[in-house]
Amino acid sequence: GRLLATLHAALPRVGVLDPGEFACDLAGTEELLGAPARVARKVLARCARVGAQASAGIAPTPFVARVVAARTPPGEVRSVDDGRAFLAPLPLDVLPVDAKVQEELRLLGLRTVGEFADLPRGSVFDRFGSAVARAHALARGEYGDMVRASDPPRRLRARRSWDDAIGSRE
Repeated sequence: GRLLATLHAALPRVGVLDPGEFACDLAGTEELLGAPARVARKVLARCARVGAQASAGIAPTPFVARVVAARTPPGEVRSVDDGRAFLAPLPLDVLPVDAKVQEELRLLGLRTVGEFADLPRGSVFDRFGSAVARAHALARGEYGDMVRASDPPRRLRARRSWDDAIGSRE
């Protein structure tokens, strides 16, 4: 809760990806907040003040940013301009597909995200269906998932009052 509250205080449109993983869409905020890398450094400093070790990935799509952040040491910011090029040498297990699909891709001789990304779009859809076609688009750096903003944590308070003061315990 404290970390999410810290992020909400510093950033617009904070989304929870998984427990301990957050994303923020900074599109259109540079004039107001500054360059994304500068914003990320400030946010990491705030996270450290509440005891959270975090890293930040900046990329054209939320998926690439998430992979970048996962491969960045705590306390550091890494920015990637070409998502497809960044993902290309990485193993297939960074993609959001199940182990069965990964094994099938390996049986086809594919070892890296780049090799998978190079497959024709239509062929991937025809053979594997829409879920794997979406992963293929992610591998190509094309699919820009929207960050679904979460609501800031709320403090709940309860108060009870009576119209008349209590005169006795009866």
